[in-house]
Amino acid sequence: MNPRPPVPGDAAPSHTGPSTGPSPAGGRRRPSSGSVLRCGLAVLPFIGMLVLIPFVNRVEPYVLDLPFLLFWIVVWVVLTSACMTVVYLTDPANKAGGQA
Repeated sequence: MNPRPPVPGDAAPSHTGPSTGPSPAGGRRRPSSGSVLRCGLAVLPFIGMLVLIPFVNRVEPYVLDLPFLLFWIVVWVVLTSACMTVVYLTDPANKAGGQA
C-alpha cells in the first residue's frame, strides 16, 4: 500500500525536539543499565525467598541457634529491605523531591 502524496496545506512534521515516537528497533526502547540493575535488585528477594527455599530446606546446621531454614528466611527479610532501599534511592522518579 502506497502512502498518500502530500497535500498542500498539510502540516509538515516538526523535527525540533527529541523523537517521542517508537524507536526504529521494533518500537521498543533499550532499557538503561540503571533500570536493569533496579529490576535485578527487585527480583533478587523473590528468588531468595521462593525459588531457593527447596534447596536450603534443612534443619541442621543451626545458625545463631536457629534452624538453617528459619535463619535463611530472616536473612532474606533483612536483605529485601536493603534491596528495596537501593531501588528506591536509585529510581529517577524519586529524585524529584516528592512532588505530589
